[in-house]
Amino acid sequence: MKITLSILPVVFILLIVASFSLKVAAQSEGDKSETKAVIEERSELMRSIRDTFRPIRPMLMAGAFEIIIVKSRELANLAQEIMPAFSKKALSNKSRAKDEIWKNRSQFTQKAKKLAAAIAELEQAAKTSDTEKTGGRIAGVLAACKNCHRSFRKPKTKGEDKYQG
Repeated sequence: MKITLSILPVVFILLIVASFSLKVAAQSEGDKSETKAVIEERSELMRSIRDTFRPIRPMLMAGAFEIIIVKSRELANLAQEIMPAFSKKALSNKSRAKDEIWKNRSQFTQKAKKLAAAIAELEQAAKTSDTEKTGGRIAGVLAACKNCHRSFRKPKTKGEDKYQG
């Protein structure tokens, strides 16, 4: 009976430790799952921006200014989601986002504002139906995207074919 009494506290402590370990492991797994979801959401946003922007130049060549205006508004709405999408720091080997997004938050914010301004200028230019002016504004949006990506996105790895924001 004495042996049982002395083992009981040890068993109790081991159960507490095991329970705590399982809880920490589950939380860690949950954090990985949440990180993956955040990264996928950001990637989806950036793909949407790319896919909305991509047909604008051919639309310009076709003289489809009304559609460019609509696409510009769609881009403006998507661009408003950039800062919220990057509000939570989430990085992984699959993400091309750099840590500098959170280290240099004010610079990242400024670049997001420049993109929003370039998109607004594109919409205004399209309203004039001026091909040259609108083309210049399309180039301005592209430059704003590239400028931010140079600072805050890792280059593609060799053989990478899937977009990762």
